[in-house]
Amino acid sequence: MMTSYQPALRPLNTFAGSSVAIDRLNNNRRDMTKLISESTAPSTVFLLLDTKLKVLGSPDGNRPLMIDATMPLHHTLATVVQDEAKHRDWMLVGRVTEDQPELEKLKAGTLLFVVRLDSDFPQAQVPEHVQLDVRAFALATPDNWLHSVVAHARSVFEFYNRHSFCGQCARPTRVLKGGHELACMDQNECTTSWFPRSDPVVIMLVVDPVQDACLLGRQARWPPGLHSCLAGFMEHGEAAEEAVAREVVEESSVVTTQARYHSSQPWPFPYSLMLGFVAKATRTTIQVDPDELEAARWFTRQDIQHMLTTEHNGCSLPPKGTIAHALCQAFANNDPVTQYE
Repeated sequence: MMTSYQPALRPLNTFAGSSVAIDRLNNNRRDMTKLISESTAPSTVFLLLDTKLKVLGSPDGNRPLMIDATMPLHHTLATVVQDEAKHRDWMLVGRVTEDQPELEKLKAGTLLFVVRLDSDFPQAQVPEHVQLDVRAFALATPDNWLHSVVAHARSVFEFYNRHSFCGQCARPTRVLKGGHELACMDQNECTTSWFPRSDPVVIMLVVDPVQDACLLGRQARWPPGLHSCLAGFMEHGEAAEEAVAREVVEESSVVTTQARYHSSQPWPFPYSLMLGFVAKATRTTIQVDPDELEAARWFTRQDIQHMLTTEHNGCSLPPKGTIAHALCQAFANNDPVTQYE
């Protein structure tokens, strides 16, 4: 008798989670006048990125530097938000919905902005800090939802960087709605707008129920021994399930069916959305495309269980906090999503 698959509620992956704690104020962003005026309010807090989009972190590196109204820098950052010429240097995150005991500066009602400090910013005003790579910070602190906020901001600023000019008429663009819309400066003839987007990527763990094994591959540029799930960008005109089957057969010659959704992960490098799937292999012979992969092979469930904690037979997995790790964890735990007849 075939067992029906019942998807379970899964914990959110790293770089997700801010919408649980933050009201993004979508309906209020249409008129930013009031929200901008609140930038000087005692309840407003600023997070900071540098010109390379690294996070300015607390000296211990455990959290982003949070600038509140007790600090002299607060006023300077509010003037950035209120300066029409600085519209590309900040974004509105939203309002904190409830007190955050582990982050004492974030109370219910706190309005949260992120400011990107340009090269002319008076660095003497910035408190002692360390520069944190967004990826390294997030993977080191997977339980801290603030990594979702800085990932959100990083993706939005990356989008600004790539869309300085209108794609229709080549005039400069302007940031609107607190960072959540770009519009052509020519609002008389062109009127074109863009919204910060996420590029969808499928990432899949292919399971062979006969061998009780999963398919992992590696690229030549990766650290020695590192293997991961196969992945690739979706193309126009295809569903995510189609992209799963296409990418697997293109990269490895393995044929799949029954793609099942597992979970997703924002990936702010620059602004992708990883869609995690599990799929069943129906043809298991591997022949890699050398332009895509250096190698691919089947790993048993026992192999994966070992690799989740340490290197095994010279092979390792992506770190905890990545969706590839979560997919491998699901296989190791015999999660129902990985079970096929």
